[in-house]
Amino acid sequence: MRFVCVNALLEAEKNFKGGQVPGSEMEIMLELYGAKLKSAKYAILSHCWGVPEEGEKEVQFREMSELLTMKDTLRSALRRSTGYMKILDTCKRAQKDDLELVWIDTCCINKESSSELSEAINSMYKWYADSGRCYAYLQDVDTSDINPKWDIKKFPNSNGWPKWFSRGWTLQELVAPSDIHFFNSSWELIGCKKSLVGVLNRITQIPDHVLKEGLHSNRPSVAQIMSWAAHRSTTREEDRAYSLLGLLGVHMPMLYGEGKHAFRRLQLEIMRTSNDQSIFAWGWDTRWTGWSNNFLADDPSFFQDCSHVVTMQRDEFIEALGCNISKEDLLNIPVKRFRSFTVTNGGIQIWLPLTPCEGSSSLFMATLACRYRGEYPITIVLGRSQSDHFRYFGRSPNPNTAKARFEEVFLPYNDDSYQHDELVFKLHCSDFTRQSVFPANIKLTDNALTLSKASDFAVITYKHPKDDTCFAVAFCYCRRKHVTRIICANEDISHGGVVFQRLHLNALEEILSAGRSTASSQERHNSRPVFQHFHLPQSVHGVRKMSTRPESSQGNCIVTLTTVHCPGVCSPCSEVDYEEAPHFFGFMRDPDWNMPSVVYPLNDDSSSPLFVRTDSPEIKVRTLVPALLQIMIETAWRLRPSVQYWWESFSTTWKHLRSGDGVGHADFC
Repeated sequence: MRFVCVNALLEAEKNFKGGQVPGSEMEIMLELYGAKLKSAKYAILSHCWGVPEEGEKEVQFREMSELLTMKDTLRSALRRSTGYMKILDTCKRAQKDDLELVWIDTCCINKESSSELSEAINSMYKWYADSGRCYAYLQDVDTSDINPKWDIKKFPNSNGWPKWFSRGWTLQELVAPSDIHFFNSSWELIGCKKSLVGVLNRITQIPDHVLKEGLHSNRPSVAQIMSWAAHRSTTREEDRAYSLLGLLGVHMPMLYGEGKHAFRRLQLEIMRTSNDQSIFAWGWDTRWTGWSNNFLADDPSFFQDCSHVVTMQRDEFIEALGCNISKEDLLNIPVKRFRSFTVTNGGIQIWLPLTPCEGSSSLFMATLACRYRGEYPITIVLGRSQSDHFRYFGRSPNPNTAKARFEEVFLPYNDDSYQHDELVFKLHCSDFTRQSVFPANIKLTDNALTLSKASDFAVITYKHPKDDTCFAVAFCYCRRKHVTRIICANEDISHGGVVFQRLHLNALEEILSAGRSTASSQERHNSRPVFQHFHLPQSVHGVRKMSTRPESSQGNCIVTLTTVHCPGVCSPCSEVDYEEAPHFFGFMRDPDWNMPSVVYPLNDDSSSPLFVRTDSPEIKVRTLVPALLQIMIETAWRLRPSVQYWWESFSTTWKHLRSGDGVGHADFC
């Protein structure tokens, strides 16, 4: 470990001001190892690196080591830099505290050596923890205290707090040292860590006991530690992972250039030494739409809803599972299934209690051995497509009474095949007025709706201009398959509501059960159009939806909505095959919000209609009067050619009789 010698640097600076240069025998830098390092007392600096674009320059190792031998012009320029003045002020504070050595990351690490850099990053948490005192320099605070109130106007580029609280590396520099003194931009003392626990807790969400006692007494869960870094940033993407090594107690080599894979590699290292299932709890409460093909998070921001997630011990977890699994069955489950999971080339091999979501055969609630404040474990939703699993972020709207079963699953963690996958629905609906879109943050511009793995579901409500009747269209896109359905809008379809959740669940279940219906499969995989007819309740009109996905434009799906006339009942359409659909006079398709209408593929060899809810009656008997009226209208329409021919013959004969052309009574008869 390399240090700056406090007294030597201050003495050299005194000579520089007097126009003299100390001899090269003066040692400004000192390296200590082994027993000498263990017994050394030193100060350590925690700060934010300067921004070169703003005229701020940090002093690097090579410059500090050549301070006494470089040219006078270069030395003068270096001494005027903000980084050098920061080093001098740190040394002055250390001298007052009777500390002769100072460690500063800018000049004490030779970053030209990859091995030294890797060693420093893996050891940094311990170095801060072993320091005699840590100086936290808040360069953008000009007051004598830290304002506990969020102020986005004063700190617009650092989440409304001083910059020091928004950087990734300063997180471990806050947790590791037991003694921290905070200073403002003028190096005036603001306070120490113990006296500022309340303010620090409010800003960082780190529990008081961690700020007071560190991570040793009651170690937080992996998810909770990740949540502390959720809103912090680093200059290099890889450093978001590397800055958490010490906090999570793992070591791994540095591979700058690997990008987001560094954070994935960090999670794999954690799983090799820990069985903490909270590592899978990311997004459990804040994400309501979307899905992921990976069960490991892309970066710490995914854990922003895990600030109060704690791990559960085996006995506590078994007791919590008692309502879904009998105690006898729980006691028969091998202990290793509760406490171990293995990383394989086929995914993360783990045993989880799975409960089928209500009304679904492809979605399961997986219970994790961790909880959020209360006593009930956290659950996440797993989707199953054939033998593959993926993470689903919707909610099951109603509790399921089905019993949970312990199952072995392989959770993918390195599948980027759907990374940038999205589908644009081009909407053509000139007959209707758009009322609202759920969720509100969905991407909808110029009648083009974009769905992706982050936002996979949307509902758009429309109003008919003639009689103000409303309906809605649901859109879902998952794993390169899509479905669109017209639904009733007589329920509250607000984002996050029960109806919205049910619609989302049904649409996703339809996609995952592609083999259940030929029509559904045709809509998702072929470019041929698919029609859906929907009768507007209490109206003489209906809506016809045509959706097609051209082969020439796989990223687009064209959806056209038009008005059709429905005089009391829904009539068959000449372009589609109704043989398999139960349809006759006096009956009408009028689906509820959770029972989408029949879908008929155009020019398809198989005309089997698709119902999302096959156990619900789709055909409803209407009143007798409209049925009889429809029979009379259609009968008259079918007899129209015969009546017209008879009337024309009668008119011609009558004209001849009146004109006296000699047509007799017998001819007329």
